[in-house]
This record gives sequence, C-alpha cells and structure tokens, in this order.
Amino acid sequence: MEVALPALMLLWANVLPPLSINGLMFCLTLTASLLLLLWIESSFYGTNAMQRPALLGISLLLLNIYFATQLSRQFLSLIVLLYAFTAQTRGRQLLFVARRGWLGWVAILLAAFALRIYFAQLLVAFDVLPEAAADKLVYYAENTEESTDADIGSLRMVFLLAVASLFALVGSGLRPDARTRLWLAVPWLTALVHYLLLPIPLASLRATLMVHSVASGFIVYQMFAGRAHKLLLPALNVLLLYKVAAFATAQQGANLRPSIFMFSTFFA
Repeated sequence: MEVALPALMLLWANVLPPLSINGLMFCLTLTASLLLLLWIESSFYGTNAMQRPALLGISLLLLNIYFATQLSRQFLSLIVLLYAFTAQTRGRQLLFVARRGWLGWVAILLAAFALRIYFAQLLVAFDVLPEAAADKLVYYAENTEESTDADIGSLRMVFLLAVASLFALVGSGLRPDARTRLWLAVPWLTALVHYLLLPIPLASLRATLMVHSVASGFIVYQMFAGRAHKLLLPALNVLLLYKVAAFATAQQGANLRPSIFMFSTFFA
C-alpha cells in the first residue's frame, strides 16, 4: 500500500497525455477503484471462501464514483484508512482497539454531538486555533447554500443500507450472529451521526463518507455473511438493478440514456 498510491499517481502524471477535466475525473475514479480492489484482495482473499467474488463485486458496485471525483482527497484518505484497519502491526492494533465495536460508535456519537453543540464556540475561537483548523472551519461555515442538497442526498445510500439491514435481520430469523450485529446497526448509527452534524454545512456528508460512499458494499456483504448468507446473491442483484436505475435516471447528462441511444442507432 505504501507504494501503490504514489505509483498510480506517477502513472497518471507521466504516462498519460495531458488530461482534460473528464480525463482527470476518470483517473481519480480508476485510482479509487483499484485501491479498493487491492485492499479487498490483499485482506480477504487469503482464506478459502466461495463467496469472495461477491465481496469484490458488491464493494465495487456500491463505490460512489461521483464523490470519488468531487471529494478526491477525503475519498482516497478513507481507502488508505481501510488498509490501516486491516494491518497486522502491534501499533495499529493498539490504536484501533480503542475505537472498535460499540465503544467506538459511542465515542463517534459523543464527538458528533459535542461538535454540533460547540461549533459556534469554535468559530469564535479562530484566534487561538491553528491556521489549518481555522481555515477548515471557515470553509464549512461559508458553504451554507451547498449543504442541504449534498448532505441530504448522501442519505440515500444510508437509507438503502438500513433497508438491507432489515432484510438481513429477517433472513437470519431475527437472530443475527454476534459478529454481524454491529454491521446491521451501522446504517442506523450513521444516520444518527449524519443528523447530529446537519447544522454544520457539509460536515454530515464528509463525516459519514466512509459508510455511504466508500465501504458501503463491504458493509452490505458483512450484513449477509452470517445466518442470512442465502440472501446475499439476491441482495447483490437488487443493488445492481438499483445502480443501473440510478445511472439511467440521473440528471444533467450523467445518465445511460445517451449511451442507449448510441447503441440503438448503431445496431439499427
């Protein structure tokens, strides 16, 4: 991982011709997809499991390629964080153990609640904050007009994950395995964090980016990895249809209709 990201950046910079905006967006999306693919293969393909291809498929299917181009730094940073979560060094284990499981979610919820309550006080304290932190707070405070659509729109995948968790719960006979219970709770806890941060423009979108845009497919796979495993492939097919419908109905030209029209003309 330490050499993968610089190598990919070197490829885009020195091998490809000068990039247009669309070309840059393509490279950002391809980089994010390749890094996620490498993480899954290096972390989960070492053991013998029949449904590992489903893990890769659903993870790439639900990867948010739009946010990979618009929030590129945060997006790539969160994928790097996935590598840290599955690293085997003692230092990583000591750091991660303090933030895992229900204790970690309680800490996240408390931090989100505290930020919601004291955000105004932080804005007043610009003079005593480091310059980088102050600039970031100003960015959030000055983007009030953009916050509603982006923050609310990102809840669509959280809602879809919540629906998937209900199906997984039913598929497990209302008795989910201990290792899948937290995964079933992830969308609901994420929605709560999202709600707590809504008064801060764009904070909800970024704070929950890991769940609704980066690792959403991995989360769905973990939901169905226990007693509800028989519903995994049907769930994958339903999500595939959802993504096709989402692309087909997207506005401002980012849809499949022009491609369908070109194919129909070609084969006419």
